[in-house]
Amino acid sequence: MLKSIGREINRLKISAIIALALGIVISIAVTVYWSHSMEFLFKIEMWEMGTEWVVFLLPLFVSIPFCYEFFFEVKDGFLKNVCNRTHIKKYLQIKYFSGAICSFVTVFLILFTSLIVALYLLDINFISTNMTNVDFVFATFRNYHPLLYGTLLSLWTALVGVIFFTMTYFLALVTSNIFIALTGAFVYFIVENFVLAILSVPEFRLVSTVDPTSVTSFTPLTGLVGVALASFCLIALILFSRKKEIL
Repeated sequence: MLKSIGREINRLKISAIIALALGIVISIAVTVYWSHSMEFLFKIEMWEMGTEWVVFLLPLFVSIPFCYEFFFEVKDGFLKNVCNRTHIKKYLQIKYFSGAICSFVTVFLILFTSLIVALYLLDINFISTNMTNVDFVFATFRNYHPLLYGTLLSLWTALVGVIFFTMTYFLALVTSNIFIALTGAFVYFIVENFVLAILSVPEFRLVSTVDPTSVTSFTPLTGLVGVALASFCLIALILFSRKKEIL
């Protein structure tokens, strides 16, 4: 199975390379822009601002490059022909794990590359004041161990990207509408943000786990709520796909 996953990853490499190159170029360009336009207390803040667009578009960034072809395989009935060569469950597992790996690696490399550029290759305008910094749960760790903090946050953001990829993967299995399949995870992301903000509990949003500076009341425990909500939606999609006798 590992060889099959490797072959499938090789088929996705063009999409991955394009997404990776586009993400790195835009992230570095935005980071460079902010380095000349604003003053910062710490260099890590420049990286956070330069990669905000990645966080916002994360569901689309992992859905379109790695689920587009799979959607049409399902829609065009290709899965019915797979049974003649291999078990359909094995084929679906290969498609899922290869896409999940590509999503994870792509998001991580985009964030990590821009992190290295921000911390070691760019100069910034430091704020000429004795201000300490905004208060949030990981402030001290972020400010004085920026490389480790940024690396861990990049890994976690990539993992959240896999969650959104998984949503899109199962949406591709249960719907024949390409708009719903490829943008469903993004719609969930927007609706979840809006509803929890209206309810005055923004610390429960999934995005707060990948951008902990956005909410001062965020803690690792409140972040679990966003993960739980996303997991509930995934379970519902999995059960629905089983009901349609896809899995």
